[in-house]
Amino acid sequence: MRPAPKWRVWPSSVLWTPEARAGVANIHAYIAQHASPAQASTVVRAITARANLLDQFKGLGKAGSLPHTRAYKVARLPYIIVYTVRDDDVVILRVWHQIGAEARDRALYARSRALLPRLKHVGFRPCMGARYERQDRP
Repeated sequence: MRPAPKWRVWPSSVLWTPEARAGVANIHAYIAQHASPAQASTVVRAITARANLLDQFKGLGKAGSLPHTRAYKVARLPYIIVYTVRDDDVVILRVWHQIGAEARDRALYARSRALLPRLKHVGFRPCMGARYERQDRP
């Protein structure tokens, strides 16, 4: 049998925020506790490999819910990497579990829909989902 290939770490301009590092550490701790440390390490390696891929392809994923952010789903895993591009660097903002991210989006949408009737009387109209813009009055 030949030995398993080792992961190569290439120099890249991918920067991680403390929140993103904490998210990956929480993912590792959860999987290590509920499955095995080996599986946790494999998942973390896959997340970091996909994050390093963003250095070469800065437009991967879809537009994020915040301006100038993008959300990139890790292939075959239920995790989402939220990132932004500053100058020539990719900055990883967060790493979230997909179910948690969808629940946060649904909660944000529900709160914005509840605010809509209260905002109409001050001249706001719905624009692009949960965002609002000022409507000029004649």
